[in-house]
Amino acid sequence: MKKISLLLLVTFSSFVAAVSITNEFAGMKIIYSGVRGEMTISTSVANNRWKIALTDLPDPSIVTGNSQSQLLIKKKFNDPNTVMIESITADGPMQSIKINFPPGNKRSCFVRNIFVNGFVNNIKIKGGDLGDFAGPDGIVYIKGDVGTLEVKGKKYNVKHSKTTEFWGGNIWADVIVTGGVKRLTAKGGNIHYDNNGGSLGKLSFGGYVNLLAADGVTIKTDRSDKTSKIIFGGGINSEIDGHDYQIKQIRVKGGTISSSNIKCRQIKKLSVIGQKFDKPQPIIPAGHQGIIDTYI
Repeated sequence: MKKISLLLLVTFSSFVAAVSITNEFAGMKIIYSGVRGEMTISTSVANNRWKIALTDLPDPSIVTGNSQSQLLIKKKFNDPNTVMIESITADGPMQSIKINFPPGNKRSCFVRNIFVNGFVNNIKIKGGDLGDFAGPDGIVYIKGDVGTLEVKGKKYNVKHSKTTEFWGGNIWADVIVTGGVKRLTAKGGNIHYDNNGGSLGKLSFGGYVNLLAADGVTIKTDRSDKTSKIIFGGGINSEIDGHDYQIKQIRVKGGTISSSNIKCRQIKKLSVIGQKFDKPQPIIPAGHQGIIDTYI
């Protein structure tokens, strides 16, 4: 079902038209709002992966500072449901792209590719991954600056049990930003990390970066057992190219920067926060935490 509404804000000398488009797919509700624009949703029957296209957005050459274009995708239910979004494309700048996924069913929900022709103030993904771990990783390409790009995992208590699951939080996709980035963070997940030493992912920036972080999160997977705590995430395994710009801070918590290649004018602060022996064991063994085989 598709719902489109048009709101006219009238002043004495002018008016502004605001469009709101609502739709549903795969147990998700999707809402686009902005000054103008169209939204198209399509899927492949073969693999049930969804494509979302935003077109006729305000021209990026005349939109500066703030955009009114916003995309919100949120779960309708908390039942396990692996939602696979193949791509989100926008032909103009975006104020925000926000996705709130349900718990996965055998594998995490994800959005594989994001393409925006202009700046984006906020990209926030909760309960799922950016990129696909099981297939081609994907790519994020932003033609402009990015304010915050945050991928955050979420815990769910399994019904009729003491089990707690943790879904998402990883950045598997290559991220290419032609401008700068204020914050790029994986909370409860890794940035390209492969325990088996696979190929590197890529992060490329054409401007200053304030913070690049992978922060591990401690979860008690059995709520009846205090010793069942483990750490999810906290690793970086990537080629990081800041070109001729400063990266103010790179941070990992609970994991490692391994087999990475970091190039930029300057790193002002590099912090690796490990785990004490009396803390829960991370997915990455304590003996392997730190900075390993990394070229700076």
